[in-house]
Amino acid sequence: MRCLITGFEPFGSEKSNPSQDVVKMLPSQLGRGTKAADVAGKVLTTCGSCAWRELARPLSKSDVVIMLGLASGRKKIGLERFALNIRDYPLPDNKGHKPQNRPIDPACPLALKTDIDVRLLAKKLNDLGLPSEVSNHAGSFVCNETYFRALRHQADNGKPGAVLFVHLPRAGSLCYTAYGARMAKGMSPAVRRQAGLRIMSEAIIAIAESLIARQSRNRSR
Repeated sequence: MRCLITGFEPFGSEKSNPSQDVVKMLPSQLGRGTKAADVAGKVLTTCGSCAWRELARPLSKSDVVIMLGLASGRKKIGLERFALNIRDYPLPDNKGHKPQNRPIDPACPLALKTDIDVRLLAKKLNDLGLPSEVSNHAGSFVCNETYFRALRHQADNGKPGAVLFVHLPRAGSLCYTAYGARMAKGMSPAVRRQAGLRIMSEAIIAIAESLIARQSRNRSR
């Protein structure tokens, strides 16, 4: 089984992107026995058309696809329920594109929904002490566009078996959420960042293992 996990390069005024950092921290294999999967990490260009060109081929060869991106204003890890059929970039992407109020695909519905139970998955993460929440849509920037195209590919081709987008907060913000303000303030910025990235990587590993097990069950039916 193959599990593809993607992140994005920094964009706008952001000097780093935790999704890129987390991808580089992941192991090359997860699970055991029949529930094992090879893990491939890929960092995508923060450009709508570029990202999809880079993603399309490895996505079509994968059983589980988890895409990561940065949502700097959030405090928890966000599991995205819908991708919207809209390109309405709040800032230019890394190639200077800034489409406004355009559909990604005029022939498609206004939104596509993952078939993963994100509420149950968020509960599992929170039970593990990994601050997570359900988000109803992935915005209108490159993250959302890539998610929409991946879900459309899944609907048209019946694969990958699982597709999910996960938005990550800034690493330091997640550290405050996880450990509380008093403890987080006692850490240096570098320590807060590393602590936040560690929580994120643990969460993504837990998500991947859950979806790999789900795909294994589906195969055995």
